[in-house]
Amino acid sequence: MSAVESKEKVKLLQADAIRREYPIADVQKRWQSCQTFIDVLCKGILKQPSIIIIKILYLKENKMFNNKNTAFVVTDPQVEFLKPKGAGYGLTKDILRKYHTTENLTELFKHAKAKGYKIFISPHYFYDHDQNWKFGGQGEQMMLNNKMFHREDQYQETVKGSGADFVEELKPYLDENTIITSPHKIFGPESNDLALQLRKNGIDTAILAGMNANLCVDSHLRELVESGFHVHVAADATGAPGQEAYDAAITNFGFVADRTMSTAKVLEEL
Repeated sequence: MSAVESKEKVKLLQADAIRREYPIADVQKRWQSCQTFIDVLCKGILKQPSIIIIKILYLKENKMFNNKNTAFVVTDPQVEFLKPKGAGYGLTKDILRKYHTTENLTELFKHAKAKGYKIFISPHYFYDHDQNWKFGGQGEQMMLNNKMFHREDQYQETVKGSGADFVEELKPYLDENTIITSPHKIFGPESNDLALQLRKNGIDTAILAGMNANLCVDSHLRELVESGFHVHVAADATGAPGQEAYDAAITNFGFVADRTMSTAKVLEEL
């Protein structure tokens, strides 16, 4: 490939980088390092190296995500299902231990903070006035009857260590890049401001994690996808009330999400 042709390819890459917010200098460096490989790959097949091939090489050897348009969305990182004191812990403890859910959530929070990614927390809260609801599904009634995620009202601070409180492992990573949305009331984010907050912050891609995989995580996934977001699920940073529930969620993630990933793979691509 001639020097002129090479410069033209760099221009194409730079234009694509600007549109997708890839680091231009990194794109040019990557192009130079793999130019010979592309020449060999395309010999006798393509007269001009395909921009698709270049993008595949770029994504393979570089970050998939960037902190300008990607954020973490975490549902219910609260004591209720994640700690022995929680009313729901008896249902989830085996899955939490098997997949190291809390440890993986902590790793996601730690790396998100270190690399400048925003974290959107969609919490679950029930207040005293919610006890007056006239009807509800089985899971909803279970939470209300057991006063799960309970706070007296919106004006009081969450009681430290209560089922509604965030787990202690994550608190050191809550900062100005943490957006805590209004609470979702049943399972999905239709009744809170998550989608609005994501859009107002320029986010079109979510890395989803939290509790419970088959309920709130699944419901958030579906609604975000229907609302036009890219969604990747960190599967081992979720938990569920038993293996069957977890497996059902993983099956659904495979059909609905952009990708179902491990925490290690997510961190590799930040």
